[in-house]
Amino acid sequence: MQRHGDKAIIASTYNHGGMFAEKPGGAVSCDSSCIESLGKLIKQKVKECEYKKEFDYSGAKKSDWPSFKESGLNAIRAFETGFVSYIVRGANESNIIWRIFSPALPNGVELHSTISSTEDGDEIGSWVNDFHEFFLKVESVEF
Repeated sequence: MQRHGDKAIIASTYNHGGMFAEKPGGAVSCDSSCIESLGKLIKQKVKECEYKKEFDYSGAKKSDWPSFKESGLNAIRAFETGFVSYIVRGANESNIIWRIFSPALPNGVELHSTISSTEDGDEIGSWVNDFHEFFLKVESVEF
């Protein structure tokens, strides 16, 4: 999600036995202030995630990153500083509960939260936006 703006990029992923990678062409952007649309898109993209045993990313470049491509930015550094990358995934194989994880803060702490995957788009969108706002507040505190 954009640090200073309303753009969110949501990507479906491959699960490689606990290692996750964005699916090529699987990233879509939306306006994060449209709570219901954001939540529905997250639900769609989580459903598109799939297990894929074999993988080889040895030839991949960072510029191939689907979310970076979707951002429309020209520099990886601008993307990495302008957006915060969160992970939303099932807490277990049944995906009844979803968890969201933040990147590590400077002191190594990571934030996480959970929600029922059966919640509607409004609830999921609000959950993610509230998490994002809280992360930005905590990130701004000097440790």
